[in-house]
Amino acid sequence: MKIKALIAAVVLSISTMTANASVYKLPTTTINGKEYYYHEVKAKETLYSLSHELGMSQDEMKKYNPSLAEGLKAGTNLYFPVDELGGADVKVVHKVKKGETVYGISKEYHISIEQLLQLNPSAQDGIKVGDELLIKRNVDSAPKSSAITQTKSSDQGKLHIIKTGETLYAIAAKYNTTVDNLLMLNPTLSIEKYDVGTVIRINNQAPLATNNNAEDAEVGAKQSLTVVSRPEYVDEKTSITITKSNEVYNIAILMPFMLNEEKIDSKTNAYLDFYKGFILAADSLKTSGAKVKIYAYDTYRSVDSVKVLLQRPEISQMDVIITPPGSSEAVLQVASLSDSINAKVFNAFYANDTTHYIHENVIQANIVRDNMYDKAISVLVDEYADYIPVIIGSTANKNRATLVEEIKRKYEEIGVTSQEIIYNKKLTATDLSELKRGVKYLFIPLSSTESEFNKYSAALTEFIQTDLENNATFGYPEWTAFKGEKLTALHNLNAVVYSRFFYNGEGEKEKAFEAKFEAVYKTAMKKMPPIQAVMGFDCGYYIINALRQTKGDLAQYKYEGLQYTFDLNGLGEGKGVENQALYFVYYRPNKRIEKQVF
Repeated sequence: MKIKALIAAVVLSISTMTANASVYKLPTTTINGKEYYYHEVKAKETLYSLSHELGMSQDEMKKYNPSLAEGLKAGTNLYFPVDELGGADVKVVHKVKKGETVYGISKEYHISIEQLLQLNPSAQDGIKVGDELLIKRNVDSAPKSSAITQTKSSDQGKLHIIKTGETLYAIAAKYNTTVDNLLMLNPTLSIEKYDVGTVIRINNQAPLATNNNAEDAEVGAKQSLTVVSRPEYVDEKTSITITKSNEVYNIAILMPFMLNEEKIDSKTNAYLDFYKGFILAADSLKTSGAKVKIYAYDTYRSVDSVKVLLQRPEISQMDVIITPPGSSEAVLQVASLSDSINAKVFNAFYANDTTHYIHENVIQANIVRDNMYDKAISVLVDEYADYIPVIIGSTANKNRATLVEEIKRKYEEIGVTSQEIIYNKKLTATDLSELKRGVKYLFIPLSSTESEFNKYSAALTEFIQTDLENNATFGYPEWTAFKGEKLTALHNLNAVVYSRFFYNGEGEKEKAFEAKFEAVYKTAMKKMPPIQAVMGFDCGYYIINALRQTKGDLAQYKYEGLQYTFDLNGLGEGKGVENQALYFVYYRPNKRIEKQVF
């Protein structure tokens, strides 16, 4: 599978000057060609505490960061120029404190134990409190921000171009690593198939992916994406007709890949799954249409990184920019830029963000909460118009009370009066004893929480099972994650649940997709809903098809995918578009799960 993407690389120019030891513990970034140490302000930090931590006077800190005159703000970055404070060649003295070890100090200054012992031979016999150690940080091992200015010559030892006859095992041995590590660092690499000329990452400082078809591969070069036939896990009704075209569409994916972290946490792994799913979608499409170039950028969970990325020259050529999770401020930053470059901004991660209300290029990929509630209520009352709603709730937990009140009001408009049963600690058969047999009841809980579900589900199940044809239960998006006994309970309750997305892992198409994902990436996808791998695939398949079919007007194309459906609607002049699709999921008593998109 031939995949291309782009992540900015970093090269630091180092000066030889004096500086405080604490500054050397900070990561570095390059902005407009100039290197800076930077520190992200944490909650409760003060100028006084930072002054001591960084070994710098408050006046000096303000000199480099004039905004400090107005005080510290958590989440913002402070920048200190390397060329004035000194670079990696500066020698620093570290005074050993209680509890410190050679290993810990080497990690603190990002140098090897061997380097530390070479500079301080006496430390080979151990260190004690008060000892002074000479430090000289190695810039090659220093932490770097990944969302920075592009360079062309800094990736020796980080990237490798596969040559004729080479195997992954040979490459792993050459760089003193493992095949598993290479596969982890290169999400699109397959152990079974890789092509001569493919550029792969050797360590986590390298770009996420680069081109794969030239010996003179250049980090940052724009690449075309080659795709193959539509897979078996895409429903036939999504089939499209693509005419040949010389057009090229550019898609940027902004994502916190955290490439400069030694260990990747579960959240980052999920976002990597999104990227992998997106690439699978691109690889699944036919080559007869317009070419698509995909760029991936590491935002490192930082709005500042996003701001720097948006200054890159190629960003102005993007047709679609997928905004990152982590901060709604990032959505606004990309949206503001889109006004001038006319790129579509695809917001898949912030379901209730309303930036699309004021920026016409923004696509809200989810139906926002108020609109979702209105639609869910309207569909529910239409579908169950001949039922009597019975409100079930405890005196302690009514976290869906506002929604339920609107349901009651909507039923009153069609002449149906709701009943209400409020229990104290747990719903019992006695609480339900006054309900009549043979009457159609729709039970509506006042709470969506799992803990409250445990308090009413048993008694409700017992009542409903005596007359399944006439009883049903209305439920909430959280319930779609239920497994085991609770999933069985949903079937017994004859439940209908509304949700922005739904993934039934038991379907043939879903199983085919999971098998394909595991075959390509040698690992199972993470299954916390919404499942990011499937989300990435649906977004990729929709965006690429929509670009080709509508020449950039994504709102004209509808797609029903494995987990998401995209049915966009414009909000009027000067405003963006919003996905209107909402699932109703039916948990039938015969253990079947059915879904319908409204």
